Amino acid sequence: MGFFNRWWETRLKPLDEFIRKYFWGCSYEFVRLGLEARLYRTAVSIWTQFHFCYRWNASCGFPLTATPELDAQGVDALIQVSGHQAGIQIKKETYRSEARGDNRFLRKLKNFALLEVPYTLQSLEEILKRAERARTKKETHLLWARVAHHLGRLPNGFVIFQESYVKGVERFLQENAPALSGIISWERVAQEALTGP
Repeated sequence: MGFFNRWWETRLKPLDEFIRKYFWGCSYEFVRLGLEARLYRTAVSIWTQFHFCYRWNASCGFPLTATPELDAQGVDALIQVSGHQAGIQIKKETYRSEARGDNRFLRKLKNFALLEVPYTLQSLEEILKRAERARTKKETHLLWARVAHHLGRLPNGFVIFQESYVKGVERFLQENAPALSGIISWERVAQEALTGP
């Protein structure tokens, strides 16, 4: 029995009551499949975040801190750079507008930088083909190609950050940390921190 099946069975009674009260008209299968999909998507994004932090700690000199308190504020990790600190937010390529909103934590702080650290599930080859066919936004596809150039892919499809990725972000922070504030968009990170194909 897999993780999700064990989890479902141990929580079926409370879920049953919740489903009956709030999801009348939805089948168990609909709720179960939707919940399972959401849990796996969430787990994969957390593992990707952990991998970036692991790769950073293994390859970079500036200290990185990740805490539940930071995470609750929308900051995946905090990097100390020569007396300055910069937050990072690991961001998967998305076309959903609600996933591209501003960060509530930054509204409270002045002189704080939050770097959007992008990753994509598409291969470099797929992105370059899209760029060739693009009538508009070719530059965006080419920025995603830069990102993909610094990512690896395990046989199961899980995306990992290569050392060149974190070293590029480290160099970008070292050169720019004192002047950074607000949200540093994934486009700027891709353009200035990562070298491309």
